[in-house]
Amino acid sequence: LRVLPKGYLKAAAGIYTQPPQPTESWQPEGNYTLFYEKQRTASLGYEQQLTGAIHADVEGFYKDLYDLIVFNPDWTNISDNAYVNEGTGTVYGLEVMVRHDPVDRLFGWVSYTYSRSFRQDYADSDQYAFDFDQPHIFTALAGYKLPYGVEVSGRFQYVSGNPYTPYAGAFYDADLDFWSPFSTAPYNSERLGAYQALDMRIEKSFTFKTWRMRVYTDFLNVYKGENPEFRLYNYDYTEYVDVGGLPFVPSPGIELEFYL
Repeated sequence: LRVLPKGYLKAAAGIYTQPPQPTESWQPEGNYTLFYEKQRTASLGYEQQLTGAIHADVEGFYKDLYDLIVFNPDWTNISDNAYVNEGTGTVYGLEVMVRHDPVDRLFGWVSYTYSRSFRQDYADSDQYAFDFDQPHIFTALAGYKLPYGVEVSGRFQYVSGNPYTPYAGAFYDADLDFWSPFSTAPYNSERLGAYQALDMRIEKSFTFKTWRMRVYTDFLNVYKGENPEFRLYNYDYTEYVDVGGLPFVPSPGIELEFYL
């Protein structure tokens, strides 16, 4: 809906469903009692063309999740339903983007997203963050076309670390020979360090009558961000290390494209 010259209001709404996984709905007698997981979603945004090549876009979103499949707390034997549709959840946020279309030699965009996602397994249980809840996501990408078919580009990303549950030790079960950890805070109440990385690319194109070749090199994680992905504990949960992502990696390649 156009509300200003080169400015448009946009909105969307919908209901989505997802079937249970086979491992969740299986029953020995073949009686399937689980419903589909469901969500109601809505978004409202505004887009404005600032110049011939630059656009600004802001959009808010909200999702209401219900009938989420969770483990049955009353489960006692294999003939009972191991899972029930008692979970609920909420997702909401705001995204802002300014982009430069690939006009002349320059292209790119800058975007920021604030989002939160929480769920509750049972009506009388506490709410907690989703395993991949990331409140802050910032991305800046730009590319420039140089003479002689050479193009350079780069991308910077900053993303909040994923939530995790802290542990401070474990109990030893001598009968099962197994360490059972105990947490020192609620589930997903702490957060790993943020992900941040600068990636760059340089490529050269060779264009012929019926085909084109690109020779490029990607430089991943240029300034060697540690970027922890998960926490790994020792056998009795008294020590841990944060396992990071890729180190600095140069990755050359060749791409061929043929015209029919």
